[in-house]
Amino acid sequence: MTFKKDYRLGEHDPLLWPQPYLELQCHLACIPRCVEVFEESLRPTFKILFHRVGFADFWPLMGPISGLGFLSGEKIGSLKKLGDILQRQFDTLDANAPYTHLIRDLLVFIRRTLVSLASLPMTRRQSLFLFAEIQQYMLEYCAAFRYLMIYKPRMLNVLPASTIVEDLVGAFVFTLADADNFVQAGIPVWLTRPAALAGTIFVQSLVELVEPRDEALCLDDAYDIYPVSYEGSPVSMDRYKTFARYSGTFLSYQNPFRTETSTPATSIVHVFPQPAPSDGVAASGSTGVLRPQAMASSSRHTPCKSTPILLV
Repeated sequence: MTFKKDYRLGEHDPLLWPQPYLELQCHLACIPRCVEVFEESLRPTFKILFHRVGFADFWPLMGPISGLGFLSGEKIGSLKKLGDILQRQFDTLDANAPYTHLIRDLLVFIRRTLVSLASLPMTRRQSLFLFAEIQQYMLEYCAAFRYLMIYKPRMLNVLPASTIVEDLVGAFVFTLADADNFVQAGIPVWLTRPAALAGTIFVQSLVELVEPRDEALCLDDAYDIYPVSYEGSPVSMDRYKTFARYSGTFLSYQNPFRTETSTPATSIVHVFPQPAPSDGVAASGSTGVLRPQAMASSSRHTPCKSTPILLV
């Protein structure tokens, strides 16, 4: 799996399509599918999160240097306005609550990306990729905030159980306990069972399988090939770590002061230097082709565990 033409991951993208449930990424099941999930008064502001990124969103600079520009001013203004709302939401939380740092870290990613989009001239590919990334960060923030404030309390009977299924992405689960929690919270859920059990369980009705392409997901390859991909288990955190590493280093460039002998030839193909096998990391494998050797550490926290996931 890798990025498609719309800067997303197609049917493998948790923002667009239900994924196998991972406890460490439980909030991804709460990603809103449409703006109607939010309060009516806030819908015009949150609409920017569901805008499909396209070439018209890039404004090229006029001058002697061609190829650079910015995200359109209208989109920048909408993102800034939404960023202020998310910050005010965070400010209403108890600073001593054990989960506030999880949402705070997502706000850091949002702030940094917004500063880059507003201040740094970039190529069209860079600008539109970061636009899609900040949409992802903001959607993840909304999902994490609502999971902690609404859906988790419903699961724990702190709030009344939901009487409807909300328009969220949802997830595929593998235990009855997880399925019960999702139903209690009002999150779409699909309980998967082995085919060997067919005929031994009650089936109320049969329905047609929904294909991702039927849901108007973009499955076309990107115009420019991205130097990162993942081939491995869909129920592994490695898939999320692989793309988070690439996202965190998207605006990084190869160090021009490195000697020829210290830079593997393959790093030219893969953009970022790859560590030797002696570093304890395989040069290739099921967890993606991107293996950054020297980069600033970044973290992507989850609202489901008190211990953060460190991407190093």
